[in-house]
Amino acid sequence: MATEEPDVQVNYSDAYREIQVGGQLINTAYEGMRLTVINDRPNIKDMIKGSTVRPSKMTIDRTIECTLILPPSGVKAWAIALRKAVMDHERTFGPIFSPEEVEQKLRDANSSNKDDRYE
Repeated sequence: MATEEPDVQVNYSDAYREIQVGGQLINTAYEGMRLTVINDRPNIKDMIKGSTVRPSKMTIDRTIECTLILPPSGVKAWAIALRKAVMDHERTFGPIFSPEEVEQKLRDANSSNKDDRYE
């Protein structure tokens, strides 16, 4: 006997919002994993005084957008879904580089450019 799929009625919560994710903090807790979504914005008002730029005076305004608490099985399901989404995206649009890979590529390019100037 085949089971019938239930009808799903989707409703948005009154508190629903889309969040642009700038970063995340992940830690484990007794209930599973806690993923805190953050957004950082440079605050340069103290960095610029008159015509002098003082990079050491820059501060970061961090907004904590929300925290998701996922059971371990939920984390694993997300990991599998995200891995598939990344593979699909890269197949369509090309490779996605991690921030560390981008930094390394910039370091490599800068070091090779310095070498070229002295040859």
